[in-house]
Amino acid sequence: MPMVTSGKLFSRLSRRVARLLFPPHCAACGSQLDFQRDGLARPLHFCPLCTQRLSADLADCCRICGAHCPRSGIGLESARRPCRYCRGFDFPVEGCGALGNYGDLLQRLVVQMKGHRSEVLALQLGQLLGRRLRELEWISKVEALVPVPVHWSKQLQKGFHGAAVIAEGIRRELGIPWLPRAVSSTRRTAKQGMLETAERYRNVAGAFAPRIQSELEDKCLLIVDDVLTSGATMTAVAEALRDAGAGKLYAAVLARGIRSAV
Repeated sequence: MPMVTSGKLFSRLSRRVARLLFPPHCAACGSQLDFQRDGLARPLHFCPLCTQRLSADLADCCRICGAHCPRSGIGLESARRPCRYCRGFDFPVEGCGALGNYGDLLQRLVVQMKGHRSEVLALQLGQLLGRRLRELEWISKVEALVPVPVHWSKQLQKGFHGAAVIAEGIRRELGIPWLPRAVSSTRRTAKQGMLETAERYRNVAGAFAPRIQSELEDKCLLIVDDVLTSGATMTAVAEALRDAGAGKLYAAVLARGIRSAV
C-alpha cells in the first residue's frame, strides 16, 4: 500500500477545507455544486440542470455544421447529410461540434464571457465543449487544436482571446495539444456581427496567414472559435491552414448561430 507523505496529506486537507469554506457554485445559475465521495467538487463547473440546458441532444445535431435541428431525423446514421442550415453551402470543414444553437442560456453565457472578458467562464465552457466533442466519432483523428486568431491590436485593446481560452479548456478535457500561434491575423477587421453575410466574407478574405507551416503539414486539425454563424471566419482560417498543407480540418464552437446562417 503506497504511503501518503505529510505534505500530500496536508495538501489534501487544505483543498477540502477550502472547498468547505468556499463551496463551488454553478457558473450558469449560481447553485452550489454537489461533492463527490472524496469530498472534492465535481470537475464539471455546471449543475446537472444547466449542463442539460447548455448541451443540445447530440442525436438532433448536424454533424457537418453543428446546428441543433430537433425532429429533423439527423443522427449518427446520417452523419454526412447537410441540415437545413448548411444545405447547399460548401462548408469549410469536414465536421463541426457545438454545444447548441446561439440562444437562451448558452447565448447569455457567451455574451457574458465576451462582455466581461471572463477567462474563467471561457475555460469552463471550453471544458464542457470538450466533453461534447468526446461523443463525436471524428475527434480521435484530431492531432492539434488551432484557435481562431485575433489581430494584435484587438488583443491589446481587449486583453482577452476567447477562442484561445476555449481551446485551452478543450485541451484540458481531451488532452489534445494546441497550436495557439499556428495562424496569425494579418490585418484588423470590422466586427462580423455588424455585417451582412456577403460583407462578412469580404471582411475576412485573406485576413489570416499560417505562421508555422512545418507543424501544420498533413495534420488533422480542429479550428476553435466561440460562435459560428455565416462560416466566413471559419472559411478564411481553413484556407490559411490548407495553404500551409494541413490535412483534414474540423471545427468546434460553443454555439451555432443560425438566424443569419446560410
